[in-house]
Amino acid sequence: MRFLAPLLLAGALLAVPVAPASATLSTGAVRVRIKQDTTVVGFPSLTYHASISVLIPNSWRRTSSTSLAWGAGTGSCRYRVTISTRALAGPVTPGAVERLAAELPQTGARVLDSGVRDSRGSAQGESAWRVTRPSSIGSTLRVSGARTRRIWTAAGVLPTGQVVWSEIRLQARQLPGTECHSGTWREGIGPQMGDIFATAGQRAYVS
Repeated sequence: MRFLAPLLLAGALLAVPVAPASATLSTGAVRVRIKQDTTVVGFPSLTYHASISVLIPNSWRRTSSTSLAWGAGTGSCRYRVTISTRALAGPVTPGAVERLAAELPQTGARVLDSGVRDSRGSAQGESAWRVTRPSSIGSTLRVSGARTRRIWTAAGVLPTGQVVWSEIRLQARQLPGTECHSGTWREGIGPQMGDIFATAGQRAYVS
């Protein structure tokens, strides 16, 4: 598991496209900015507002200038990678790491990347991410990942013991007619998805 020390950032992640990718960065990635205003799952009277920034590998090809889908992979192995986001009301505990372990329960070699960004001293607390390889559906290989973080809400907005959790999710699916060996997910798509979660930035609030 990776562990990132506290950063001077006010937020963590989530959304829907607003600006196309910017110029190529020295990191070998393209910055994509996303904005979202959506109902909080489990508490429809609340709206989640987020502005997110993610670094997408240069080798991935966006399907259109406004989509949240990319083509990834090389040679005979190709994946379609999609980003989706949401916010949902839930209990304070379990925390971010435990929530993801329950959502993506694969263990051992099927865990391709995981980590925590420490935000001690923040009202939100830590954020965490996890990337796994679930069982294939038929002959289709999948790699799934998510990052979650608690979002600050004013006192009295939610019932006692309830908070809002943000999620950003990545799903990679092997394209039909392609062939992918273990190195493509262990050394390629899995760590790439982990890097996206580790470096993502977010400003978010609930109203």
